[in-house]
Amino acid sequence: MLTGKAALPLVVLVGSLIAATFYIKNRSTQVSGSIVPMPMIGEVNGVNREGPWPECVGLSFEECSERIDSYTKDGVEEIEMSFERIKPNDFNPKRVVIFVDEDEIVTSIPHKG
Repeated sequence: MLTGKAALPLVVLVGSLIAATFYIKNRSTQVSGSIVPMPMIGEVNGVNREGPWPECVGLSFEECSERIDSYTKDGVEEIEMSFERIKPNDFNPKRVVIFVDEDEIVTSIPHKG
């Protein structure tokens, strides 16, 4: 058991830890109210028109391709469905690659390329 001078540093350490925890807890609540989510590039009214399109995950290929086609300003020349997670070798900014499962449900975020 600690007594006298040996107990004093332990009491100071424990007290400091409690004070620091209280300070951090109150500080994080104050800061969290001022955090504003940063919009994605090309986002208008919560919709990212130029991709990627995370809202398509879980939709059917048809729904997703229609949504992307309606979002893009200059249109997309090619919307490609892929059952495998293999990306095309060449980059084409007018092509959107949509990865789907065997039921043609979108499994990952579609993107241009």
